Amino acid sequence: MIDATKHYNDILIVMINELVKTYYPKGTLEKEEINDYLKALYTIHGFKQSAKNPSGEFQGTITYLDVPSGVSEDLENTISEMVEAVTTDDSAFDFKKWKTSWDKVLKP
Repeated sequence: MIDATKHYNDILIVMINELVKTYYPKGTLEKEEINDYLKALYTIHGFKQSAKNPSGEFQGTITYLDVPSGVSEDLENTISEMVEAVTTDDSAFDFKKWKTSWDKVLKP
């Protein structure tokens, strides 16, 4: 599950890179910045997980999924925010409909 979630996160990063490549002016967001963002999310969620466990005791194997899952949620939200930003002036694009579909796919 952990590997699958990390692979899913890698796919979300590919989606972010494609959005940037397709809709953003060159140089706005570089691949290195996007990779740094991913690393930062893992660091932030790792910190939050540690902060919730002041005893430092083992919390069970399911907690190994907490960090990558939290990163997934942030990446999913980032993609949604990016799609909204790049389509805000496009009257032909129905963001609300897209968002409903996106949310449905994310939470079947």
